[in-house]
Amino acid sequence: VTTADSYLDATVHARVEILTGDRVDRIAVVGDRAVGVVLASGVEVPAHRVVVCAGAVGSPALLLASGLGGAAVGRNLQNHPGLPVTLHLRDGVDVDRHGLATAVTWRAETDVEIVALNHLGPDEPGRAMLLVGAMAPTGRGSVTLGADGTPVVEPVASDQDRVRLDVGLRRVEELLAHPAFAAIVDRVEVGQAPAGFHHATSTCAMGAVVDGRGSVTATAGLAVVDASVFPTIPTTHPYLPTVVLAETLGAIL
Repeated sequence: VTTADSYLDATVHARVEILTGDRVDRIAVVGDRAVGVVLASGVEVPAHRVVVCAGAVGSPALLLASGLGGAAVGRNLQNHPGLPVTLHLRDGVDVDRHGLATAVTWRAETDVEIVALNHLGPDEPGRAMLLVGAMAPTGRGSVTLGADGTPVVEPVASDQDRVRLDVGLRRVEELLAHPAFAAIVDRVEVGQAPAGFHHATSTCAMGAVVDGRGSVTATAGLAVVDASVFPTIPTTHPYLPTVVLAETLGAIL
Protein backbone atom coordinates (compact mmCIF):
# COMPACT_ATOMS: atom_id res chain seq x y z
CA VAL A 1 0.00 0.00 0.00
CA THR A 2 1.47 3.35 -1.04
CA THR A 3 0.83 6.77 0.46
CA ALA A 4 -1.09 7.60 -2.72
CA ASP A 5 -3.37 4.61 -2.08
CA SER A 6 -3.87 5.70 1.53
CA TYR A 7 -4.35 9.45 1.13
CA LEU A 8 -5.44 10.25 -2.42
CA ASP A 9 -8.98 8.90 -2.44
CA ALA A 10 -11.69 9.90 -4.90
CA THR A 11 -12.68 12.92 -2.80
CA VAL A 12 -9.13 14.31 -2.94
CA HIS A 13 -8.76 13.54 -6.65
CA ALA A 14 -11.85 15.63 -7.37
CA ARG A 15 -10.12 18.67 -5.87
CA VAL A 16 -6.59 18.14 -7.20
CA GLU A 17 -5.13 19.07 -10.57
CA ILE A 18 -1.79 17.47 -11.39
CA LEU A 19 0.38 19.20 -13.99
CA THR A 20 2.95 16.96 -15.69
CA GLY A 21 5.68 17.56 -18.21
CA ASP A 22 6.87 20.80 -16.62
CA ARG A 23 8.82 21.93 -13.59
CA VAL A 24 8.76 24.88 -11.23
CA ASP A 25 11.44 27.45 -11.97
CA ARG A 26 10.85 29.76 -9.04
CA ILE A 27 8.34 30.89 -6.46
CA ALA A 28 6.49 34.08 -7.33
CA VAL A 29 6.55 36.67 -4.55
CA VAL A 30 4.82 40.02 -4.12
CA GLY A 31 6.25 41.97 -1.23
CA ASP A 32 6.86 39.43 1.50
CA ARG A 33 4.16 36.98 0.38
CA ALA A 34 4.34 33.97 -1.94
CA VAL A 35 1.57 34.27 -4.54
CA GLY A 36 2.24 31.25 -6.75
CA VAL A 37 4.92 29.59 -8.86
CA VAL A 38 6.47 30.19 -12.26
CA LEU A 39 6.99 27.10 -14.42
CA ALA A 40 9.94 26.54 -16.71
CA SER A 41 7.56 27.02 -19.63
CA GLY A 42 6.88 30.56 -18.37
CA VAL A 43 3.35 29.79 -17.19
CA GLU A 44 2.46 31.35 -13.85
CA VAL A 45 0.31 29.34 -11.46
CA PRO A 46 -1.29 31.63 -8.85
CA ALA A 47 -1.94 30.35 -5.32
CA HIS A 48 -2.91 31.76 -1.95
CA ARG A 49 -0.42 29.33 -0.38
CA VAL A 50 2.64 27.56 -1.82
CA VAL A 51 3.74 24.30 -0.20
CA VAL A 52 7.10 23.01 -1.40
CA CYS A 53 7.51 19.22 -1.25
CA ALA A 54 10.49 18.58 -3.54
CA GLY A 55 12.70 16.72 -1.06
CA ALA A 56 16.00 17.53 0.58
CA VAL A 57 17.62 18.38 -2.77
CA GLY A 58 14.77 19.92 -4.74
CA SER A 59 13.25 22.04 -1.98
CA PRO A 60 16.40 24.00 -1.06
CA ALA A 61 17.23 24.34 -4.76
CA LEU A 62 13.85 25.96 -5.41
CA LEU A 63 14.19 28.30 -2.44
CA LEU A 64 17.71 29.25 -3.53
CA ALA A 65 16.52 29.91 -7.09
CA SER A 66 13.80 32.14 -5.65
CA GLY A 67 16.09 33.98 -3.22
CA LEU A 68 14.00 32.89 -0.24
CA GLY A 69 14.63 31.28 3.14
CA GLY A 70 17.85 32.92 4.24
CA ALA A 71 21.47 31.82 4.52
CA ALA A 72 20.69 28.43 6.09
CA VAL A 73 18.93 27.08 2.99
CA GLY A 74 20.82 24.10 1.58
CA ARG A 75 23.09 23.73 4.58
CA ASN A 76 23.00 20.88 7.12
CA LEU A 77 22.53 18.12 4.50
CA GLN A 78 22.38 14.77 6.28
CA ASN A 79 22.21 11.22 5.01
CA HIS A 80 22.78 7.71 6.33
CA PRO A 81 26.22 6.68 5.03
CA GLY A 82 26.28 3.11 3.78
CA LEU A 83 28.79 0.39 3.02
CA PRO A 84 27.62 -2.23 0.50
CA VAL A 85 28.84 -5.80 0.91
CA THR A 86 27.93 -7.76 -2.22
CA LEU A 87 27.51 -11.51 -1.86
CA HIS A 88 28.24 -13.59 -4.96
CA LEU A 89 26.06 -16.63 -4.42
CA ARG A 90 26.82 -20.23 -5.29
CA ASP A 91 25.16 -21.81 -8.31
CA GLY A 92 21.66 -23.03 -7.63
CA VAL A 93 20.82 -20.58 -4.83
CA ASP A 94 17.26 -19.31 -5.29
CA VAL A 95 17.29 -15.54 -4.73
CA ASP A 96 13.59 -15.19 -5.48
CA ARG A 97 12.31 -17.02 -2.43
CA HIS A 98 9.94 -14.82 -0.45
CA GLY A 99 9.12 -14.82 3.22
CA LEU A 100 9.78 -13.18 6.53
CA ALA A 101 13.49 -13.99 6.28
CA THR A 102 14.09 -11.85 3.18
CA ALA A 103 14.81 -8.14 3.12
CA VAL A 104 14.92 -7.98 6.90
CA THR A 105 16.90 -5.59 9.07
CA TRP A 106 19.31 -6.71 11.76
CA ARG A 107 20.72 -4.25 14.24
CA ALA A 108 23.49 -4.97 16.73
CA GLU A 109 24.14 -1.38 17.76
CA THR A 110 21.80 1.54 18.32
CA ASP A 111 23.45 3.51 15.52
CA VAL A 112 24.52 0.76 13.11
CA GLU A 113 22.14 -1.10 10.82
CA ILE A 114 22.58 -4.05 8.49
CA VAL A 115 19.95 -4.49 5.78
CA ALA A 116 19.74 -7.85 4.04
CA LEU A 117 18.76 -7.74 0.34
CA ASN A 118 17.99 -11.15 -1.10
CA HIS A 119 18.71 -10.06 -4.68
CA LEU A 120 19.82 -6.99 -6.61
CA GLY A 121 17.49 -7.22 -9.57
CA PRO A 122 17.47 -8.94 -12.97
CA ASP A 123 20.63 -7.15 -14.14
CA GLU A 124 22.71 -8.72 -11.36
CA PRO A 125 21.64 -12.37 -11.10
CA GLY A 126 23.18 -14.56 -8.44
CA ARG A 127 23.99 -11.67 -6.13
CA ALA A 128 22.69 -10.51 -2.78
CA MET A 129 23.84 -7.77 -0.42
CA LEU A 130 24.34 -6.90 3.21
CA LEU A 131 24.17 -3.10 3.40
CA VAL A 132 25.74 -1.52 6.47
CA GLY A 133 24.38 1.86 7.55
CA ALA A 134 25.53 4.48 10.06
CA MET A 135 22.17 5.63 11.41
CA ALA A 136 23.30 8.57 13.58
CA PRO A 137 25.67 10.37 11.20
CA THR A 138 27.68 13.40 12.27
CA GLY A 139 28.78 14.47 8.79
CA ARG A 140 27.06 17.53 7.31
CA GLY A 141 26.96 18.39 3.62
CA SER A 142 25.22 20.99 1.48
CA VAL A 143 23.02 21.66 -1.54
CA THR A 144 23.90 24.68 -3.68
CA LEU A 145 23.07 25.85 -7.19
CA GLY A 146 25.47 25.39 -10.07
CA ALA A 147 26.13 27.98 -12.74
CA ASP A 148 23.32 26.50 -14.85
CA GLY A 149 20.88 26.62 -11.95
CA THR A 150 20.82 22.89 -11.27
CA PRO A 151 21.39 21.63 -7.71
CA VAL A 152 24.88 20.63 -6.67
CA VAL A 153 24.92 18.07 -3.86
CA GLU A 154 28.00 17.81 -1.66
CA PRO A 155 27.59 14.94 0.83
CA VAL A 156 30.00 14.64 3.74
CA ALA A 157 30.78 11.59 5.87
CA SER A 158 32.75 12.29 9.04
CA ASP A 159 35.55 10.18 10.48
CA GLN A 160 33.10 9.08 13.19
CA ASP A 161 30.68 7.89 10.51
CA ARG A 162 33.43 5.79 8.94
CA VAL A 163 34.27 4.27 12.33
CA ARG A 164 30.64 3.19 12.77
CA LEU A 165 30.65 1.65 9.28
CA ASP A 166 33.76 -0.30 10.26
CA VAL A 167 31.87 -1.58 13.33
CA GLY A 168 29.07 -2.73 11.06
CA LEU A 169 31.53 -4.41 8.70
CA ARG A 170 32.91 -6.45 11.60
CA ARG A 171 29.35 -7.57 12.40
CA VAL A 172 28.92 -8.59 8.76
CA GLU A 173 32.12 -10.64 8.95
CA GLU A 174 30.71 -12.42 12.00
CA LEU A 175 27.50 -13.21 10.12
CA LEU A 176 29.32 -14.47 7.05
CA ALA A 177 31.40 -16.83 9.20
CA HIS A 178 28.21 -18.74 10.09
CA PRO A 179 27.80 -22.08 8.26
CA ALA A 180 24.41 -20.99 6.88
CA PHE A 181 26.08 -18.19 4.92
CA ALA A 182 29.08 -20.31 3.95
CA ALA A 183 26.71 -22.77 2.30
CA ILE A 184 25.31 -20.19 -0.14
CA VAL A 185 28.05 -17.53 -0.55
CA ASP A 186 30.86 -18.15 -3.01
CA ARG A 187 32.75 -14.89 -2.54
CA VAL A 188 32.33 -11.46 -0.96
CA GLU A 189 32.97 -8.02 -2.43
CA VAL A 190 33.20 -5.03 -0.07
CA GLY A 191 32.23 -1.79 -1.79
CA GLN A 192 33.42 1.74 -1.38
CA ALA A 193 32.38 3.75 1.66
CA PRO A 194 30.43 5.84 2.09
CA ALA A 195 27.64 4.94 -0.29
CA GLY A 196 24.51 6.92 0.47
CA PHE A 197 21.26 5.32 1.63
CA HIS A 198 19.31 7.93 -0.41
CA HIS A 199 17.90 9.25 2.87
CA ALA A 200 18.78 12.93 2.37
CA THR A 201 17.25 15.30 4.95
CA SER A 202 17.61 18.58 6.85
CA THR A 203 18.49 21.18 4.19
CA CYS A 204 15.52 23.42 5.12
CA ALA A 205 15.69 22.66 8.80
CA MET A 206 13.13 23.73 11.38
CA GLY A 207 14.54 26.51 13.49
CA ALA A 208 16.83 27.68 10.70
CA VAL A 209 14.74 27.93 7.52
CA VAL A 210 11.19 27.10 8.62
CA ASP A 211 9.31 27.29 11.91
CA GLY A 212 7.53 24.47 13.72
CA ARG A 213 4.60 24.74 11.33
CA GLY A 214 6.79 24.38 8.25
CA SER A 215 6.35 28.06 7.31
CA VAL A 216 9.36 29.71 5.70
CA THR A 217 10.79 32.53 7.78
CA ALA A 218 9.95 36.04 6.54
CA THR A 219 7.78 34.85 3.64
CA ALA A 220 4.05 34.62 4.22
CA GLY A 221 2.06 31.96 2.40
CA LEU A 222 5.09 29.71 1.86
CA ALA A 223 5.81 26.40 3.58
CA VAL A 224 8.08 23.39 3.15
CA VAL A 225 6.72 19.95 4.01
CA ASP A 226 9.17 17.12 3.36
CA ALA A 227 12.24 15.48 4.90
CA SER A 228 14.31 18.63 4.35
CA VAL A 229 12.72 20.23 7.45
CA PHE A 230 14.01 17.64 9.95
CA PRO A 231 16.65 19.42 12.06
CA THR A 232 18.42 16.06 12.50
CA ILE A 233 18.03 12.95 10.41
CA PRO A 234 15.97 10.21 12.10
CA THR A 235 17.96 7.21 13.32
CA THR A 236 15.69 5.01 11.26
CA HIS A 237 14.62 4.99 7.62
CA PRO A 238 12.91 8.38 7.10
CA TYR A 239 9.91 7.14 5.10
CA LEU A 240 7.45 6.77 7.99
CA PRO A 241 8.69 9.86 9.89
CA THR A 242 8.18 11.86 6.70
CA VAL A 243 4.63 10.52 6.29
CA VAL A 244 3.85 11.50 9.89
CA LEU A 245 5.42 14.92 9.34
CA ALA A 246 3.32 15.50 6.22
CA GLU A 247 0.14 14.41 7.97
CA THR A 248 0.85 16.62 10.98
CA LEU A 249 1.85 19.76 9.07
CA GLY A 250 -0.86 19.18 6.50
CA ALA A 251 -3.46 19.34 9.26
CA ILE A 252 -1.93 22.57 10.57
CA LEU A 253 -1.72 24.26 7.17
